[in-house]
Amino acid sequence: MTAVAGAFAGGWFAAPPDLTYTPAVPASQPVVVTGTHARDWKNSDVWPTLGNRAGDRGPGHEAMEIWLSGGYGPHSRLIATGQDSRSAPFYGAYDPSGQVLFSGTVPGMPRVTLVDSGGQLLRYATGNMPDKTVYTAPDPRADGVAMETPPLALNWNTDSGEPFPLAVPPWLTHLQVEGISGKDATWRPLKVTDGLSAPIPQFNAAVGSSDMVDAKGDCGYGALIRADNTREEGSGKTETFAYRPGWPYAVRLTYLADRNQYRGAAPLEQEYIRRMAGALLCDGPGIDRFRPASEVIWRPLWRGTPDGGGDEVAVLDQEVSYPQGQGYLNHDRDGMIEVGVHKASVFNTLVSNYENSTAPETAVSVGCLKSATGIVVVGPATAGTTRLVDPATGDHWTAHGNVLRVPKSQLPAKSDDLAASATTAGKDGQTDTGTCTWP
Repeated sequence: MTAVAGAFAGGWFAAPPDLTYTPAVPASQPVVVTGTHARDWKNSDVWPTLGNRAGDRGPGHEAMEIWLSGGYGPHSRLIATGQDSRSAPFYGAYDPSGQVLFSGTVPGMPRVTLVDSGGQLLRYATGNMPDKTVYTAPDPRADGVAMETPPLALNWNTDSGEPFPLAVPPWLTHLQVEGISGKDATWRPLKVTDGLSAPIPQFNAAVGSSDMVDAKGDCGYGALIRADNTREEGSGKTETFAYRPGWPYAVRLTYLADRNQYRGAAPLEQEYIRRMAGALLCDGPGIDRFRPASEVIWRPLWRGTPDGGGDEVAVLDQEVSYPQGQGYLNHDRDGMIEVGVHKASVFNTLVSNYENSTAPETAVSVGCLKSATGIVVVGPATAGTTRLVDPATGDHWTAHGNVLRVPKSQLPAKSDDLAASATTAGKDGQTDTGTCTWP
């Protein structure tokens, strides 16, 4: 057994690595790098190899070698995005293989290669580069289905000073791009040539109020993208995405107004929904901008005025799906968010089940909106009964449906543990619970 093969058998670099060379992949486990011609995508359900150097597998093979070696070797680096470990992957008896998604020269950038391998997306640039640097991120595909893959970024380094184009699959057509607010909130065509988009404009901050999201620094910079999906019909034909410079891929935005709806484009013409999308470019609510999500799904729960007048707000269930391999084990991070329908209104996390946990709960919760005139309790859209109880006195309030209003005059002077619950109708109806503090 060679020294390198022994390293595979006993775990990578149990002893300090030899940094004088890049470890080679054992001959018994060769790297296999494949590609698919762009004209064949309709028959194969795979992402085709895009770019003007699509036939050259060399950079893809080298990207795999660097990744499998853990980035060790002279002038060799591995930069992990959205995961904690930079160690080489273990693939046991399986041959390591990769599929080249993009390989080509990009105006204003070095030559770029994207490789999909082992649930990881690799980004490798070659040219006048001081280091052989491979960036890695969890594959954004849903259950391994290539057709669910969003546009992929070709520049993952915000400090490079290079443009931010995207690799766009051929089934997405008529791309448009816009900013979040003001004069930027106007759809304009985004040119795509042979799977390569024009650079994404760097629109300014998404918000105008610190009550909604933290707009300091570069938070809120990014763009919204809209495209037609030629493989879908009806409400699923239009796709919407949020993209932030430095993310490895765009995040799909889905809005499900009907509980039986499978997919729907986020109605970004509504300003408050556009601001929800803009908040995803920041550190919250409900998303970590350093761990890019694959999809965010919104389901409307209630819209009204908690004070009986004044600013209108909407309460939505927000489901953030992360790719497997980001420390969340592909769990969804659920929570309820409150967003102001008008510009001056707040945007915040109403109820959160995850609190930065690596093993989040996925059950929907019950949220409480507090105002000067009382409490509005909001539960899942399927709830048939919503209830609030003061354990200290036994006082309780009940309403049919998923919304309960309790006026200030009926509430205790102070309570830290008002118990809220919402029960779905039916024999096996689920009861979700939450806690409201007052005032």
